[in-house]
Amino acid sequence: MDTKFRQLIEIGAGDFEHTEPDLIAGLEGARCLLKSWAAPEVCQHAALYLAAYSHFDFVQEPPSPTKRHERIAILGKEVEALIFAYHNCDLDALIASFMQDNQGPSKLPVRYPVDNEATSRELLSDLCHLIAAVEVDKALYKKPYCPGQKTKWQQAFSAMHQQLSGPAKRKVEQVFGY
Repeated sequence: MDTKFRQLIEIGAGDFEHTEPDLIAGLEGARCLLKSWAAPEVCQHAALYLAAYSHFDFVQEPPSPTKRHERIAILGKEVEALIFAYHNCDLDALIASFMQDNQGPSKLPVRYPVDNEATSRELLSDLCHLIAAVEVDKALYKKPYCPGQKTKWQQAFSAMHQQLSGPAKRKVEQVFGY
């Protein structure tokens, strides 16, 4: 097991001790997709360590600054920020904003506000690639999506199309058929 995984487990981070046997395989699958798309290393690392936060960490409020600093010390600021954005993002609002304007939002729609900064184009692109890799991996290797879920992702990726690289677009189109 990777040193960073061990360090994250030691601080009680996220879902690394999750009972689902395919967790690490799914994370590695998403990382491999991102690598094949020539996505930035920050995206690839974020995919691999995505479970540093779980959705449960955001049920009532975002993780404390102390928890974030612990993860930053292990993962680095950019990787932790992308993982944090992934878990804190209001995905339905993000998709809706892309449907209104293919450029996407100037400020990431979040469940819990943590700062007032505008969202960089780089973070938005990295987030879209991370979302695409996670969902493509799920679609390929987990139980099939129900028709409503598949339609949601077809609409989402059609709207996010401009944010994705050529290889990512091709794979998303192949898997989701939009």
